[in-house]
Amino acid sequence: MAELIRRLMRLLLLTVLALAGLAMAAIFTLSTLIALAIALLVASLRGQRISAREYWKQRQSRRKPMFRPDMILVISFMKDIWLTFFD
Repeated sequence: MAELIRRLMRLLLLTVLALAGLAMAAIFTLSTLIALAIALLVASLRGQRISAREYWKQRQSRRKPMFRPDMILVISFMKDIWLTFFD
């Protein structure tokens, strides 16, 4: 009997955790949809288009490159050494 109660408690805990995760996912989805709707509304009021491609290009132009050109040479050299010994 004690084992049955223990299993039921585990099942109840797992169910509560699953429902909490589902609720968090739903809240995240709804908040994202609301933010997108607001962005589209503001863009339409300003008479502008909203485009993911343009946004991505603008974001990428402001970012610093992850690797400097001299680092790419070092990484390429290390890859050649690695492949020489472990290929």
